[in-house]
Amino acid sequence: MLACTEQWNDMVHKEVPAYIDVFKVEGQVDYNMNPSDKKIEVIMPWYADPKALKVTEFKITEGAKCNPAIKVGDILDMSEPLTVTLTTYDDYVWTLTATLKPKPSDDLYNMNFDMWDTDSSPYASGANSEERNYWSSFNYFLALVGYAVVAKEADFVASAGEGKAAMKLQTQVVTELAKTIPAQVFTGTYDLFDFDNPTILYGVPFIRRPKALEGFACYKPQGTDTGFVFVALGEWDAPYKSGAINAFIDGIESVPGLVGYGKKVYDKEMSAYEDFSIDITYKNDHDPTYVVVIASASYDTPVAGSTLYVDELGFTY
Repeated sequence: MLACTEQWNDMVHKEVPAYIDVFKVEGQVDYNMNPSDKKIEVIMPWYADPKALKVTEFKITEGAKCNPAIKVGDILDMSEPLTVTLTTYDDYVWTLTATLKPKPSDDLYNMNFDMWDTDSSPYASGANSEERNYWSSFNYFLALVGYAVVAKEADFVASAGEGKAAMKLQTQVVTELAKTIPAQVFTGTYDLFDFDNPTILYGVPFIRRPKALEGFACYKPQGTDTGFVFVALGEWDAPYKSGAINAFIDGIESVPGLVGYGKKVYDKEMSAYEDFSIDITYKNDHDPTYVVVIASASYDTPVAGSTLYVDELGFTY
Protein backbone atom coordinates (compact mmCIF):
# COMPACT_ATOMS: atom_id res chain seq x y z
CA MET A 1 0.00 0.00 0.00
CA LEU A 2 2.86 2.40 0.76
CA ALA A 3 4.39 1.67 -2.64
CA CYS A 4 1.10 2.36 -4.37
CA THR A 5 0.73 5.65 -2.52
CA GLU A 6 4.20 6.76 -3.52
CA GLN A 7 3.56 5.78 -7.12
CA TRP A 8 0.30 7.81 -7.16
CA ASN A 9 2.06 10.88 -5.73
CA ASP A 10 4.70 10.67 -8.44
CA MET A 11 2.19 10.45 -11.28
CA VAL A 12 1.88 13.48 -13.52
CA HIS A 13 -1.69 14.80 -13.76
CA LYS A 14 -3.05 17.02 -16.47
CA GLU A 15 -2.83 20.68 -15.54
CA VAL A 16 -6.16 22.50 -15.55
CA PRO A 17 -5.46 26.21 -14.90
CA ALA A 18 -8.14 28.14 -13.07
CA TYR A 19 -9.04 31.66 -14.16
CA ILE A 20 -11.32 34.42 -12.98
CA ASP A 21 -13.21 35.21 -16.17
CA VAL A 22 -15.26 38.11 -14.80
CA PHE A 23 -15.08 40.12 -11.60
CA LYS A 24 -17.12 43.30 -11.30
CA VAL A 25 -18.38 45.40 -8.41
CA GLU A 26 -21.15 47.94 -8.18
CA GLY A 27 -20.19 51.44 -9.25
CA GLN A 28 -16.86 50.63 -10.89
CA VAL A 29 -15.79 52.99 -13.67
CA ASP A 30 -13.02 50.89 -15.20
CA TYR A 31 -11.50 47.45 -15.06
CA ASN A 32 -8.01 45.99 -15.62
CA MET A 33 -7.35 42.26 -15.90
CA ASN A 34 -3.95 40.57 -16.23
CA PRO A 35 -4.49 36.79 -16.51
CA SER A 36 -0.76 36.02 -16.81
CA ASP A 37 -0.06 37.67 -13.46
CA LYS A 38 -3.41 36.57 -12.03
CA LYS A 39 -4.34 40.12 -11.07
CA ILE A 40 -7.57 42.10 -11.42
CA GLU A 41 -8.01 45.78 -10.62
CA VAL A 42 -11.34 47.58 -10.40
CA ILE A 43 -11.24 51.38 -10.69
CA MET A 44 -13.74 53.10 -8.41
CA PRO A 45 -15.00 56.69 -8.10
CA TRP A 46 -13.15 58.81 -5.55
CA TYR A 47 -16.08 58.70 -3.14
CA ALA A 48 -16.49 54.90 -3.08
CA ASP A 49 -16.00 52.98 0.17
CA PRO A 50 -13.42 50.26 -0.57
CA LYS A 51 -14.43 48.45 2.62
CA ALA A 52 -17.91 47.74 1.26
CA LEU A 53 -17.90 46.87 -2.45
CA LYS A 54 -20.82 44.81 -3.73
CA VAL A 55 -20.06 42.04 -6.23
CA THR A 56 -22.26 42.30 -9.34
CA GLU A 57 -20.56 39.66 -11.55
CA PHE A 58 -18.22 36.80 -10.74
CA LYS A 59 -17.32 33.90 -13.02
CA ILE A 60 -14.45 31.42 -12.75
CA THR A 61 -13.23 28.39 -14.70
CA GLU A 62 -15.88 25.69 -14.73
CA GLY A 63 -15.23 23.07 -12.05
CA ALA A 64 -12.85 25.25 -10.06
CA LYS A 65 -13.43 26.14 -6.44
CA CYS A 66 -12.78 29.55 -4.90
CA ASN A 67 -11.45 30.16 -1.41
CA PRO A 68 -12.74 32.31 0.14
CA ALA A 69 -15.98 31.72 -1.71
CA ILE A 70 -17.31 34.73 -3.64
CA LYS A 71 -20.76 35.09 -5.12
CA VAL A 72 -22.86 37.86 -6.67
CA GLY A 73 -24.28 40.08 -3.95
CA ASP A 74 -21.37 39.64 -1.53
CA ILE A 75 -19.96 42.76 0.14
CA LEU A 76 -16.18 42.68 0.03
CA ASP A 77 -13.60 44.63 2.02
CA MET A 78 -11.06 45.66 -0.62
CA SER A 79 -9.33 48.40 1.34
CA GLU A 80 -6.31 46.10 0.99
CA PRO A 81 -5.56 43.73 -1.91
CA LEU A 82 -7.79 40.67 -1.62
CA THR A 83 -6.16 37.26 -2.25
CA VAL A 84 -8.30 34.35 -3.44
CA THR A 85 -7.26 30.83 -4.32
CA LEU A 86 -8.81 28.94 -7.21
CA THR A 87 -8.39 25.17 -7.07
CA THR A 88 -8.65 22.50 -9.75
CA TYR A 89 -5.90 19.87 -9.40
CA ASP A 90 -3.58 22.68 -8.31
CA ASP A 91 -3.98 26.00 -6.55
CA TYR A 92 -3.93 29.29 -8.45
CA VAL A 93 -3.65 32.44 -6.36
CA TRP A 94 -5.30 35.60 -7.72
CA THR A 95 -5.07 39.13 -6.36
CA LEU A 96 -8.03 41.52 -6.50
CA THR A 97 -7.46 45.22 -5.87
CA ALA A 98 -9.66 48.31 -5.82
CA THR A 99 -8.19 51.68 -6.79
CA LEU A 100 -9.99 54.96 -6.13
CA LYS A 101 -9.77 57.66 -8.79
CA PRO A 102 -8.30 60.94 -7.54
CA LYS A 103 -10.86 63.39 -6.23
CA PRO A 104 -11.57 66.10 -8.81
CA SER A 105 -9.75 69.34 -8.14
CA ASP A 106 -11.95 72.23 -6.99
CA ASP A 107 -9.85 74.86 -8.76
CA LEU A 108 -12.65 77.43 -8.80
CA TYR A 109 -14.21 79.30 -5.92
CA ASN A 110 -17.01 77.39 -4.17
CA MET A 111 -17.20 74.57 -6.71
CA ASN A 112 -18.68 72.27 -4.07
CA PHE A 113 -21.43 74.83 -3.28
CA ASP A 114 -20.92 74.50 0.46
CA MET A 115 -20.51 78.22 1.08
CA TRP A 116 -23.61 80.43 1.28
CA ASP A 117 -24.01 83.89 2.76
CA THR A 118 -27.80 83.69 2.55
CA ASP A 119 -29.94 80.89 1.17
CA SER A 120 -29.71 82.50 -2.28
CA SER A 121 -26.14 83.86 -2.20
CA PRO A 122 -23.52 81.24 -3.24
CA TYR A 123 -20.52 82.73 -1.48
CA ALA A 124 -19.12 82.75 2.02
CA SER A 125 -20.13 85.25 4.64
CA GLY A 126 -17.63 88.09 4.42
CA ALA A 127 -16.74 87.29 0.80
CA ASN A 128 -14.99 90.00 -1.19
CA SER A 129 -16.50 91.61 -4.29
CA GLU A 130 -14.80 89.16 -6.67
CA GLU A 131 -16.14 86.15 -4.78
CA ARG A 132 -19.62 87.68 -4.57
CA ASN A 133 -19.71 87.99 -8.36
CA TYR A 134 -18.19 84.58 -9.10
CA TRP A 135 -21.39 82.56 -9.60
CA SER A 136 -23.97 84.85 -11.19
CA SER A 137 -27.68 84.34 -11.77
CA PHE A 138 -30.96 86.23 -12.08
CA ASN A 139 -31.17 86.18 -8.27
CA TYR A 140 -29.75 89.67 -7.83
CA PHE A 141 -32.54 91.16 -9.91
CA LEU A 142 -35.33 88.85 -8.74
CA ALA A 143 -34.59 89.65 -5.10
CA LEU A 144 -36.31 92.98 -5.68
CA VAL A 145 -39.61 91.13 -6.07
CA GLY A 146 -38.89 88.34 -3.57
CA TYR A 147 -37.82 85.46 -5.84
CA ALA A 148 -34.72 83.29 -6.16
CA VAL A 149 -34.21 80.77 -8.96
CA VAL A 150 -30.90 79.65 -7.44
CA ALA A 151 -30.91 78.53 -3.80
CA LYS A 152 -28.98 76.67 -1.15
CA GLU A 153 -29.99 73.02 -0.69
CA ALA A 154 -28.88 71.63 2.68
CA ASP A 155 -31.01 68.47 2.95
CA PHE A 156 -30.63 66.87 -0.49
CA VAL A 157 -26.87 66.71 -1.09
CA ALA A 158 -24.54 64.41 -2.99
CA SER A 159 -21.93 64.29 -0.25
CA ALA A 160 -23.24 64.19 3.30
CA GLY A 161 -21.50 65.75 6.25
CA GLU A 162 -21.51 68.73 8.56
CA GLY A 163 -21.73 72.00 6.65
CA LYS A 164 -22.35 70.33 3.28
CA ALA A 165 -24.74 71.90 0.81
CA ALA A 166 -25.72 71.74 -2.85
CA MET A 167 -27.13 74.23 -5.36
CA LYS A 168 -30.79 74.04 -6.36
CA LEU A 169 -31.87 75.67 -9.62
CA GLN A 170 -35.64 75.95 -10.11
CA THR A 171 -37.32 77.69 -13.03
CA GLN A 172 -40.16 79.89 -11.80
CA VAL A 173 -43.00 82.08 -12.96
CA VAL A 174 -42.47 85.61 -11.68
CA THR A 175 -45.99 87.02 -11.63
CA GLU A 176 -44.84 90.60 -11.11
CA LEU A 177 -42.96 90.38 -14.41
CA ALA A 178 -45.41 88.03 -16.15
CA LYS A 179 -42.42 85.92 -17.17
CA THR A 180 -41.10 82.41 -16.69
CA ILE A 181 -37.50 82.89 -15.56
CA PRO A 182 -35.12 80.00 -16.30
CA ALA A 183 -32.94 78.90 -13.40
CA GLN A 184 -29.38 79.39 -14.63
CA VAL A 185 -26.04 80.01 -12.95
CA PHE A 186 -22.68 80.79 -14.59
CA THR A 187 -19.16 81.91 -13.82
CA GLY A 188 -18.96 85.56 -14.81
CA THR A 189 -21.05 88.71 -14.42
CA TYR A 190 -23.74 90.71 -16.17
CA ASP A 191 -22.58 93.67 -18.26
CA LEU A 192 -26.00 95.00 -19.24
CA PHE A 193 -29.15 93.40 -17.94
CA ASP A 194 -32.41 92.69 -19.71
CA PHE A 195 -34.52 89.64 -18.87
CA ASP A 196 -35.06 89.02 -22.58
CA ASN A 197 -31.63 90.01 -23.92
CA PRO A 198 -28.99 90.19 -21.19
CA THR A 199 -25.38 90.98 -22.04
CA ILE A 200 -23.02 88.74 -20.10
CA LEU A 201 -19.30 88.78 -19.39
CA TYR A 202 -18.54 85.05 -19.48
CA GLY A 203 -15.73 83.44 -17.55
CA VAL A 204 -13.32 83.78 -14.67
CA PRO A 205 -9.50 83.57 -14.86
CA PHE A 206 -8.18 80.04 -15.34
CA ILE A 207 -4.94 78.75 -16.93
CA ARG A 208 -5.08 74.94 -16.77
CA ARG A 209 -6.18 72.32 -19.33
CA PRO A 210 -8.39 69.82 -17.47
CA LYS A 211 -9.51 66.56 -19.04
CA ALA A 212 -13.07 66.80 -17.77
CA LEU A 213 -15.53 68.55 -15.49
CA GLU A 214 -17.01 66.11 -13.00
CA GLY A 215 -19.71 66.38 -10.38
CA PHE A 216 -23.17 65.25 -9.34
CA ALA A 217 -26.57 66.23 -10.66
CA CYS A 218 -30.22 65.33 -10.20
CA TYR A 219 -32.83 66.61 -12.65
CA LYS A 220 -36.58 66.87 -12.23
CA PRO A 221 -38.08 68.35 -15.39
CA GLN A 222 -41.55 69.65 -16.08
CA GLY A 223 -43.10 68.94 -19.48
CA THR A 224 -40.48 68.59 -22.20
CA ASP A 225 -37.95 70.86 -20.53
CA THR A 226 -34.24 70.01 -20.56
CA GLY A 227 -31.42 70.97 -18.23
CA PHE A 228 -27.68 70.95 -18.74
CA VAL A 229 -24.20 71.48 -17.33
CA PHE A 230 -21.70 73.16 -19.66
CA VAL A 231 -18.02 74.05 -19.57
CA ALA A 232 -15.90 76.10 -21.96
CA LEU A 233 -12.30 77.32 -21.96
CA GLY A 234 -11.19 80.40 -23.85
CA GLU A 235 -8.01 82.28 -24.65
CA TRP A 236 -9.31 85.78 -24.00
CA ASP A 237 -7.80 89.01 -22.71
CA ALA A 238 -10.92 89.60 -20.60
CA PRO A 239 -14.23 87.82 -19.91
CA TYR A 240 -15.99 87.06 -23.19
CA LYS A 241 -18.85 89.46 -23.87
CA SER A 242 -21.93 87.93 -25.47
CA GLY A 243 -25.69 87.59 -25.26
CA ALA A 244 -27.99 85.23 -23.38
CA ILE A 245 -26.75 81.85 -22.20
CA ASN A 246 -28.63 79.74 -24.75
CA ALA A 247 -27.34 81.85 -27.63
CA PHE A 248 -23.78 81.66 -26.28
CA ILE A 249 -23.91 77.87 -26.07
CA ASP A 250 -25.60 77.40 -29.46
CA GLY A 251 -22.88 79.49 -31.11
CA ILE A 252 -19.95 78.16 -29.10
CA GLU A 253 -18.10 76.74 -32.14
CA SER A 254 -17.82 80.22 -33.64
CA VAL A 255 -16.61 81.96 -30.46
CA PRO A 256 -13.21 83.61 -31.16
CA GLY A 257 -10.44 82.28 -28.94
CA LEU A 258 -12.30 79.09 -28.02
CA VAL A 259 -9.90 76.47 -26.62
CA GLY A 260 -12.32 73.69 -25.69
CA TYR A 261 -15.77 72.85 -24.37
CA GLY A 262 -18.15 70.10 -23.26
CA LYS A 263 -21.79 69.66 -22.30
CA LYS A 264 -24.07 67.25 -20.44
CA VAL A 265 -27.81 67.39 -21.19
CA TYR A 266 -30.57 66.11 -18.89
CA ASP A 267 -34.07 65.39 -20.18
CA LYS A 268 -35.48 62.68 -17.90
CA GLU A 269 -36.72 62.49 -14.33
CA MET A 270 -34.08 61.38 -11.83
CA SER A 271 -34.78 60.07 -8.33
CA ALA A 272 -31.29 60.58 -6.92
CA TYR A 273 -27.97 62.24 -7.65
CA GLU A 274 -25.89 60.69 -10.41
CA ASP A 275 -22.26 61.44 -10.98
CA PHE A 276 -21.24 62.84 -14.36
CA SER A 277 -18.04 63.43 -16.27
CA ILE A 278 -18.05 65.97 -19.10
CA ASP A 279 -15.07 65.36 -21.37
CA ILE A 280 -13.63 68.61 -22.71
CA THR A 281 -13.14 68.57 -26.48
CA TYR A 282 -10.10 70.70 -27.24
CA LYS A 283 -10.01 72.63 -30.51
CA ASN A 284 -6.29 73.44 -30.34
CA ASP A 285 -3.23 73.15 -28.10
CA HIS A 286 -3.48 76.68 -26.66
CA ASP A 287 -3.50 77.40 -22.95
CA PRO A 288 -6.76 78.99 -21.77
CA THR A 289 -7.00 82.19 -19.77
CA TYR A 290 -10.69 81.94 -18.77
CA VAL A 291 -13.17 79.21 -17.93
CA VAL A 292 -16.96 79.28 -18.18
CA VAL A 293 -19.10 76.85 -16.18
CA ILE A 294 -22.88 76.99 -16.63
CA ALA A 295 -25.70 74.99 -15.07
CA SER A 296 -29.32 75.40 -16.10
CA ALA A 297 -32.66 73.82 -15.20
CA SER A 298 -34.21 74.92 -18.53
CA TYR A 299 -33.20 75.44 -22.11
CA ASP A 300 -35.17 76.60 -25.16
CA THR A 301 -38.64 76.99 -23.63
CA PRO A 302 -38.41 77.17 -19.82
CA VAL A 303 -41.15 75.38 -17.89
CA ALA A 304 -41.95 76.48 -14.35
CA GLY A 305 -40.97 73.91 -11.75
CA SER A 306 -38.12 72.31 -13.68
CA THR A 307 -35.41 71.72 -11.09
CA LEU A 308 -31.73 70.86 -11.39
CA TYR A 309 -29.60 70.06 -8.34
CA VAL A 310 -25.82 70.25 -8.78
CA ASP A 311 -23.14 69.46 -6.25
CA GLU A 312 -19.43 68.79 -5.75
CA LEU A 313 -18.07 70.03 -9.08
CA GLY A 314 -14.40 69.55 -9.86
CA PHE A 315 -11.88 69.16 -12.68
CA THR A 316 -9.88 66.03 -13.49
CA TYR A 317 -6.53 66.06 -15.27
